[in-house]
Amino acid sequence: MNRYLEKSWRPKRLSIQVIFAYKSNMSTEVLSVRIERELKREAEKLNIDIKKVVEKALVEAVEQAKRRKFEEAINALLLEMEKVSEDEWVRVIKESRRRR
Repeated sequence: MNRYLEKSWRPKRLSIQVIFAYKSNMSTEVLSVRIERELKREAEKLNIDIKKVVEKALVEAVEQAKRRKFEEAINALLLEMEKVSEDEWVRVIKESRRRR
């Protein structure tokens, strides 16, 4: 019996790598944030490009949120798939093969 069809089988952890690319010629928006004055001065003294740091952090946060949403959708689909019996899977696959 195929382990994927067993009701007791369920992946322990879903690991999917999704890469989101952002075009560099996108229009831009102004983002205003308040940070501690001393932190800003320290970053400026160290020649840290605050815009690049904030933009990189925001891109990573968006990618992480999209990945989490995608994983939640897959887990919901896996839960729904558990409701389908092995006989039903076999019937659907055979039916699909006959149509080809």
